Amino acid sequence: MHRHFYYPKIRGLVNAIIQTPYYFKSDNIKYVFLFFVVLVLALFIFGFRFYTVLSGSMQNTINVYDIVVCRKVSKNEIKLKDIISFNDGENVVTHRVVKIDGGYVTKGDNNNSVDSGKVDFKNVNGKVLLIIPKAGKIILFLKSKWGLTLLFSILFIIYFIDSWIYKKEWLFT
Repeated sequence: MHRHFYYPKIRGLVNAIIQTPYYFKSDNIKYVFLFFVVLVLALFIFGFRFYTVLSGSMQNTINVYDIVVCRKVSKNEIKLKDIISFNDGENVVTHRVVKIDGGYVTKGDNNNSVDSGKVDFKNVNGKVLLIIPKAGKIILFLKSKWGLTLLFSILFIIYFIDSWIYKKEWLFT
């Protein structure tokens, strides 16, 4: 009787030890992934855009590898000294508005002179609302061949460990 009384408690303890931690359960990973997908889609639908800064033209305000979060705004919402992201040919440039004169005259904070040519409103992607320091390094790495390989390897390993532990659980029940 005494032995039978303690055995279920030991078995429960062993099961608790070998079970996957709460944050590694595959269902939770799916929900976190789904949450981020829905969040990015919602932000995109509401006009938010994300850009990784690759040059030092806005140094000290916006550094290299920072991510800027922009939102499309109306023409009259862009004021002097606002930072905007705009298309310049095939590149997206993020600079400060220094003059409004039939278009936007822009300049990088770290540049000595203003940009050549005025920026037309149709080329403006948005006004910078938020700067996420150094997050662009992660994004650029994940976009690379090695980054994608590492990301999918980690997801596979977590999923494999999760499945393996669930299959081993039957030994102690």
